Amino acid sequence: MIKLTGVVKRYRGRSVTANAVDGIDLDIPEGKLVTLLGPSGCGKTTTLRLIAGLERADSGVIEIGGQVVSDPARRIYVGPHRRPIGIVFQSYAIWPHMTVLQNVMFPLVASRPRTPKDKARPLAMAALDSVGLTEFADRPAPALSGGQQQRVALARALVRQPKVLLLDEPLSNLDKGLRGRMRDEIREVQQRLGITTVFVTHDQDEALAISDDVVVMNTGNVVERGLPQAIYTSPQDEFTARFLGLSNNLRGVVESAGRNGALVNCGKRSLLCRGLANAAPGDEVSLFMRPESFRLSRRRHSDDAWPGTVVFSIYHGDCWDYHVRVDEDVLKVRVYQEKIGLSHGDAVFLEPDADSTIVITGDRSATGSDQPAPDHAEV
Repeated sequence: MIKLTGVVKRYRGRSVTANAVDGIDLDIPEGKLVTLLGPSGCGKTTTLRLIAGLERADSGVIEIGGQVVSDPARRIYVGPHRRPIGIVFQSYAIWPHMTVLQNVMFPLVASRPRTPKDKARPLAMAALDSVGLTEFADRPAPALSGGQQQRVALARALVRQPKVLLLDEPLSNLDKGLRGRMRDEIREVQQRLGITTVFVTHDQDEALAISDDVVVMNTGNVVERGLPQAIYTSPQDEFTARFLGLSNNLRGVVESAGRNGALVNCGKRSLLCRGLANAAPGDEVSLFMRPESFRLSRRRHSDDAWPGTVVFSIYHGDCWDYHVRVDEDVLKVRVYQEKIGLSHGDAVFLEPDADSTIVITGDRSATGSDQPAPDHAEV
C-alpha cells in the first residue's frame, strides 16, 4: 500500500546540512497499522510528513496504492490534497468557532471538487458515528473534553474515506488514563475499517499495544522492524534493546561455549545464555534483562541465585518494582502478585531467567548503538 524507496530529506542550515531522513526503505502493507517508534529527532515525524506530502523529499520514491506521489528525479510531486490520506496531528487543530459537525464537514466543503452540504452532512454524521460522537454533532467544539476533541479530529480525518490514515503523536496531549482509552479506540476503529495506518510515537507502551508492526528509528534510519512481541523479547540491535521498554544492561565476557549455549561472566556473577552457541571464550557481549526476567525471593532456592539488597521499591497497584543492589550494579526487578512489599535494606535473592535474556554481540550492534539511551530506558 505504502512504499518508500531510498527516501532522503535534508534540512539545510547556515553552516550544517543534516539528513532528517537518510535513505530509508519502508513497506507498509494494506490494512495494517505500522508504528514508527523512536526518540525525538529520529526522523519518524518527518517520514510521516513525507508520506502526507507536507514535506518534499530530496531524493527517493514514495508510492501510495501503486501510484508514485513523490520522485524528485522525475520531478513528480503530488500535493497532500490529492493524496488518498487522512491525518491527525498532535495538536487536534479543532476550529473553535465551529460546531463538531462543521469541523468534520470542513474537508468536504472546502476541498476541490467541493461536496454539496446536503451530501456532506450524512458523510460527516457517518464519520462521527464511527467514533461514537453523533450526539455531540451540534455542540460547539471547544465545549468538548480533550478525548472528545481527539475523536473529532479522527472523524475529520476519516470523513473523506481515505485509503491511508496518518497519526502523528495523537495521544501525547492526553492524561494517562484517557490516553489508554483513546489508544484502544483508535485500534478498534482501524481494525473495523481495515484502513492502512501509520502511527508515530515515542511511547513504547503505545507502540507495543497498538501495532501490527513496529519500526524502530534513530538518526534518520530504520534500525529494526518486527512484530511487537518479537521486537520486545528478541531485539537484534543494541539501540532497540536499550530504547524499547525498561532494561537492565550488563556487560559480560564469554567464559566458555558449548552446544547448550555460552557461560557469560558478569563481574562476580555468571549466566548461561542459550543463544550464544557459536560464541568463543573472550568475546564481549551486552546482556539486556527485562525487570520481569528475574525471580525474586527472600530465601536462596538455587546455587545460581544472585544475593542482593533492596535499595527502594515502587508500588504500581498490579505489581512492585524493586531496585536491588547486586555487587556494583542496581537492577530493576518487577514482581506481580506480591501482597507485602519489601523495604530498604531487605536481603533478597535473584534468579535470572536465561531464556529471556537478550544477548547482543558486537556484530549485531549496528545503527545507533553508540547513541545514549533515554533516561527512562535503562536502569
